[in-house]
Amino acid sequence: MLEILQHLSKHHVEYRLLGTFITPILVILGWIIVNNQNNKREDRKELRKFIDDLIEKTDQLEILSVDFHTSKKYKAALAAEILSNHTKITAQLGRSRLQCFQCFDASIRFHESFSEENFASNNFQKQLHNSDLINNIHTQADLMRDQLEHLFYNTARLTKIQNLAQRFSKYQEAIIIFMAYLGLISFIWIVLSRIPLT
Repeated sequence: MLEILQHLSKHHVEYRLLGTFITPILVILGWIIVNNQNNKREDRKELRKFIDDLIEKTDQLEILSVDFHTSKKYKAALAAEILSNHTKITAQLGRSRLQCFQCFDASIRFHESFSEENFASNNFQKQLHNSDLINNIHTQADLMRDQLEHLFYNTARLTKIQNLAQRFSKYQEAIIIFMAYLGLISFIWIVLSRIPLT
């Protein structure tokens, strides 16, 4: 009976010693995982806000363009505002860290839909809401919004893949150090378990 109690007390000290080393390691690893998840969530929120802002500007530009082409007479100030708003959309796309050539192409086609025909003051004619010109504006605005949504989806997916690769290379050294410490702790534990407690 005395041998069993000595054996249990010896292993209790070993497990307690092992627990004092493992607990801080688990806390640090947990913090790293939670921090990375929060950073990814913030990046997705930022990207979503960027895309939503561009979609809102596209919606406003579509409304202004339809108003311009369905008005009774040519409105120079509205034409200038339309061109200015489109320039802002293109500039915002260009300033972003995202490379979306399909978005630029959709932006150009959207620009052409409202500015190629009936945009000059000398040939302006009021358009009906069901005219080909107005339908083309709506179609190109829809295509622009679709490309922006694809940009969000593709960027979020690519970001996940890039984060995994980046995280592996970033933490490769930390993983090796962790494994070395774990080996050292195991070695110390084995050595201490061999020392008699009397």
